[in-house]
Amino acid sequence: MKHITMILPTLLLLHGCANSTDEEVKNEEEGEQEQQSETFYENPFYQIVFEGWEEKSIEGTNGFSAHFTVFTQDERRELRPEDVRLAPQEDAADDQGHSYPSSVDDASIEEGEQSNELNITLFYESFINREAELIKLPISFQPRPETTNHQVTFEDITDEELPITHDDVMISDFEQTGSSFSLEAFDLHSLQDAGLWISFGEEVIYPSHSTTEFDNDGQVLNGEYEFAVDLPESFTLHLERRQTREINWSHTFSFSPQG
Repeated sequence: MKHITMILPTLLLLHGCANSTDEEVKNEEEGEQEQQSETFYENPFYQIVFEGWEEKSIEGTNGFSAHFTVFTQDERRELRPEDVRLAPQEDAADDQGHSYPSSVDDASIEEGEQSNELNITLFYESFINREAELIKLPISFQPRPETTNHQVTFEDITDEELPITHDDVMISDFEQTGSSFSLEAFDLHSLQDAGLWISFGEEVIYPSHSTTEFDNDGQVLNGEYEFAVDLPESFTLHLERRQTREINWSHTFSFSPQG
């Protein structure tokens, strides 16, 4: 069985030569500081980008706002404000030992320019310390299971478009032969006992026989499906998950307030 691996961006620190002028040392330190900034997170389903920050006062409370954009990897999916939650996992902190309490009540979420993106702003109390060179923002990100579509549709599926991701289901392998096909799919929730059928034109067809294997969590499906008729070159595949589950990712973003 293949395994789906969620790959996070790695941080590469470059070190200069030992014999450097004062100016070269300063530039090297500034470069290393910039490289320590972590402004991007992604997995096969979502991308989160830290867009920037600004000092702000809300009802007499001084602090700063941190701006994020959340994208779905599936550009055809409509992402609504009620579909996800992005919030501070804990207070922000700088490299000088100062902390910045988060204010969940002052967070905002709005629709973005594209239908698959959201703009989210978080507010942290207290202006940033002027001596700070790095601010860390531990973030929690949750797709809300109560708004997750139970029925997932892949239109005109072929093996030429892989991998395909719709509604938190990714098909990574698909092979069709005559009246049957096999697939490998990964669901953020669970494909255990999921219903499956296909349609083309006015026809709706269910498998006459199927063989399926799952991982322990029911998230990875390897299936072979046979039908009573030969299948067209492309068709619409329908999956209906029976259950959703709580999902919570965490990631620490960071930025330099100096530049």
